[in-house]
Amino acid sequence: MQIVYYSLTGHAERIARQLAEMLDVPLFRISDLRPRHGITGFIRAALEARRGKCPEITMDEAFVPDPRHIVLVAPVWAGRMNSPLRTFTQKYGKSVTRFSLVLTHADPKIRFEEICREIVEITGAECLVFESFWIENINPAGITALGSQLAESDRKIQ
Repeated sequence: MQIVYYSLTGHAERIARQLAEMLDVPLFRISDLRPRHGITGFIRAALEARRGKCPEITMDEAFVPDPRHIVLVAPVWAGRMNSPLRTFTQKYGKSVTRFSLVLTHADPKIRFEEICREIVEITGAECLVFESFWIENINPAGITALGSQLAESDRKIQ
């Protein structure tokens, strides 16, 4: 198992780092080649997500997808999969058989399961664990419970 994350505001990164430490697994960041700060970056991010765009990304040189299980941690943009995660799934998804998805978002009423289904369609991989955190309610107990769920799902495929 390995954790791959994209984070713009730090919420997804915080969850990814805690999970990687808890599970003692490698952590890799998806890096966007174009800056997304400020109002223009925010607008571009929302438009790319709504239109299904795939911007250029980079990964750490040491990154090699774990075909057994990748945990993806990322924010939701404009109610859609964020564009750097979309690029990642299209670029590396066919080499993965199972994934788990952890989303952060600003809507307390929606879990965004359709993003998980979209990744299944893109990659053909099986989703083992899906979790969705409203950014106002990210808490240690929730992350610990998620870590236990991920560890259990990983044990079952070993």
